[in-house]
Amino acid sequence: MADYCVYHSRSYHFFSTRPGYDSSSHRWLVDSFSVKFFISPHYVNRASSFFLRFIIKPYQRDRILTFVNPYSDPLDRGYQVIQSVITVGSGQFWGRGLGQGTQSQLRFLPERHTDFIFASLSEELGFVGAAFTLILFLIIMWRIYLLSQYATNPVVTLYALGTLTMLSFQIWVNIGMNLGLAPITGITLPFVSYGGSSLVSLGLTLGILTSMNRQTSPSSFQIK
Repeated sequence: MADYCVYHSRSYHFFSTRPGYDSSSHRWLVDSFSVKFFISPHYVNRASSFFLRFIIKPYQRDRILTFVNPYSDPLDRGYQVIQSVITVGSGQFWGRGLGQGTQSQLRFLPERHTDFIFASLSEELGFVGAAFTLILFLIIMWRIYLLSQYATNPVVTLYALGTLTMLSFQIWVNIGMNLGLAPITGITLPFVSYGGSSLVSLGLTLGILTSMNRQTSPSSFQIK
């Protein structure tokens, strides 16, 4: 056990010599991964050290380490995700009411109208509003999936599946980073986040899909 502790300490010290490196987050990453997947910390530490040091860029490394342990730097790199989780939880079940959110309206939550719109929505509309939003997304994705299955043209099928994949990825990443389940990145929540280019591109995507569906699908199944 003593030898393991000495090795563990030396390994972290070897990698922590790089300027700006947060050894506590790296240690958290190694220990969590080792316990979850029953892999020796020796191999996890070596692999993660090589990956974080040589494969990705410094800002990408910071995002990963902040995602693993945002409280290692709560006033800078971890501030957004900490405030986002607090905002989501403060809404509780029914929410504080539209325009009554303290975290979002008092500007504690950065980018409350774009990247963190789901946190703002959860605070003001609560669990009920967040669940209703997710249900609407599921209905849209289910209709797109049915369209891909009923389409007689393979081009329409591929286009529908591509649209479904794109929407699913955007929704998962945006909501995930609002809940602290995914690293923070600039992906909007479809049809909810503020931004003209995002809304226009999504509208064109679904408009093209609807047009293709009306021209190629049987009359018994068309998007109304």
